[in-house]
Amino acid sequence: MPTINIDKEVYENLKKKAEGFDTPNAVIRRILGLPSSEEVRKKDEKDQLEADMKGARERYREYIDVDEFGNMSSHSFDPNNPDIKKEYIKTSEEMNLSSHGSRDKSELPKGLIKVTYENSRLCFLREKIDPLNSNDAFQIKTHNDGTFIFTKDEFEKTFENVIQSRSYREKGIYHYPTPPSKALRFRIK
Repeated sequence: MPTINIDKEVYENLKKKAEGFDTPNAVIRRILGLPSSEEVRKKDEKDQLEADMKGARERYREYIDVDEFGNMSSHSFDPNNPDIKKEYIKTSEEMNLSSHGSRDKSELPKGLIKVTYENSRLCFLREKIDPLNSNDAFQIKTHNDGTFIFTKDEFEKTFENVIQSRSYREKGIYHYPTPPSKALRFRIK
């Protein structure tokens, strides 16, 4: 993020225009008639969700089984069969638009999964991920949110914020209380 220098008079005027715990950036955005940073973030998330949902609806869906050794098999199903639909995939309405669809077979990483680990949440462990080659896949089994499969390259491109976070850099761990929308396309179960 760029840094600007302002003189004391401008700073004092910004403080006068502040509402509550406004940051100088929030005051300037309001003066310029720009949406708040939070509104921009929510719009970006909504746009990403809509794009992902559209892609999920357009793809042919398959249910993917992953056994304890990381071997995958897929089973086609008729999305109009309500029994199978309930068993394998919830509709976007049931999931409150939080699902972006499971990975279909063509999206799954080639080759065997090199690393598998479990955690109660979607959790990225640097000690497990860093040694992998860019096309190596790793699998995270969560207790409540299903199983996710990423290649190291997919992880690095999709979760730049995780890699740059203090927690991941210093402690080697980063977890989400609930999976973010950008992670849901990597969920297979």
